[in-house]
Amino acid sequence: PVCGFQSMDCVGGDSNPSLHRAMIMFAGSCEQTRWILTAANAQQHPVSTIVQTPIWCIPEPYFPNKKLDTLPPRPSQPLLHYTRTYQAVGSPVFDPLFVMKALHHLDQLQVSIRQLIIDAGDNPPPITNRMLQRDVYICDWLGGQESASKNNPPGVSANATGAPRIQPGREHFPVCVRGAGRPTISGEGGDYILNIGILHVPHDWIRMKDFVSNTSKSATPVSNRLSTLTLLPPDPHILIPLLIRVAEMELRVLKKATESNKDKAGSRGGATAGLIKKKVNSAAAAKAIHLDDNWKSDFRAYIFRLPPYYHAAIRKVLRPMLPPSALSSLPDNQEPLPSLCFSRACLMKIKNGEQVARDGNDWLRGIERDLRQRKSRSVPDVPVASAVVKPYTRSTGGGLIDPQSESSKSKYGQFDPKCMTEHSYKESLRSLPP
Repeated sequence: PVCGFQSMDCVGGDSNPSLHRAMIMFAGSCEQTRWILTAANAQQHPVSTIVQTPIWCIPEPYFPNKKLDTLPPRPSQPLLHYTRTYQAVGSPVFDPLFVMKALHHLDQLQVSIRQLIIDAGDNPPPITNRMLQRDVYICDWLGGQESASKNNPPGVSANATGAPRIQPGREHFPVCVRGAGRPTISGEGGDYILNIGILHVPHDWIRMKDFVSNTSKSATPVSNRLSTLTLLPPDPHILIPLLIRVAEMELRVLKKATESNKDKAGSRGGATAGLIKKKVNSAAAAKAIHLDDNWKSDFRAYIFRLPPYYHAAIRKVLRPMLPPSALSSLPDNQEPLPSLCFSRACLMKIKNGEQVARDGNDWLRGIERDLRQRKSRSVPDVPVASAVVKPYTRSTGGGLIDPQSESSKSKYGQFDPKCMTEHSYKESLRSLPP
């Protein structure tokens, strides 16, 4: 698929922001995604060679509303917005460095929790992937090698090869979709932004066609020079701090239980000290976590911000990471997804349109099948001498009518081998009304 990336910054007072297009290719859903791209690192990290299924989607440029009878128009290719200076943009975009550091901190907490459970004797250790999943796509920028503009502001790299211009030290840009957020809380003035991920454009980025050739020539990892789009849960700057609070609580519970077990074992002493060690498992630690009302209200407010088509992915990803006391806050909609996003009249229009398209395709297939059957039959050639020449007849207006020309006129939807070919007949059928 191809996505469009439009800048939210007005460089030099330009009212027309730059627009870039890129082909995105799914690379994986692990912490170090570039391990997948090199064979040497794949042997060092065999777990990362398993490419998961992407779970985060690119939202629609409008928030679903059950009161609308028709769907709003949208472009055929998704249009994503990014910014180089999130402070200067008057929209609720996030700091990409803050999100990256918070995500790394959350991963380190989950690793520490898993190691404590394994050291405490939880056998078998938990195998559930509790890392927050992020889907990484490689961006192959579409554009020519034309020369850069001479009117670039100072300090901005003149990169006119299809990718966004980057500034020194700023290679990560927040990515959002305008109009995808809930109208009441996501913005003002009809902006309604929903943040979805981070765009990384290295200063020495390369295209995919140069990736294979440079891999064999260069000793340094060339995969670090690929542009990537990382899709995260929507509004990650709100969700990740909530998950960090839960992970810190669970880590404190595990450390406290481990220390109490060591104290009990040391007080007994002797050979029976290791036999009275009580196992610390993840289930017991999760049950001991009690979240306050402020956390629950913040989490419910976060869920309220999301479009309904995100609820299934949020429930699947966050269920292993949250304690049992917080599972009731996860969205658990029993209604089908179309009934949550569309009105009944809009859903009937969609079904009627699909039925009309199916009927039209079936009608074309039937016509083409009859044409092939007619062509497969052998028609004997009629000798010219045996042809009967009919005289001309006079019309009511006094003019002469040729009977052969009258018979040669084809009716609606009929095939006339004298004046059309099979290809032209099929083209005429596609343009005729049913």
